[in-house]
Amino acid sequence: MKLTTKFINSLITWQSAGRRSIEIEIKPPEMRTYSDNLIYIWAYDYDQVFGKSIETLSDLPSTEEMQQAKQAEAKRTIKRLEKELKEARDKKEKIS
Repeated sequence: MKLTTKFINSLITWQSAGRRSIEIEIKPPEMRTYSDNLIYIWAYDYDQVFGKSIETLSDLPSTEEMQQAKQAEAKRTIKRLEKELKEARDKKEKIS
């Protein structure tokens, strides 16, 4: 990945489209925690509560991708809560 002027300008454009942030880390190998890449970029949208690591401009999350991820997370949460509710009801029935 190269931090070209075009790449940086595209990151700025994406970031300025809402309550978003772009974090760029450049660390020596012994301090890298997220990736083996020299440059690590994290894109985050505060309104969508969604972030991801990017290596190319095509990795920048679209609003649709963020909404789909949010819906998928909501479905997983609903399933988990339904399971917990069922387990609590079953436990209550055994006690009664």
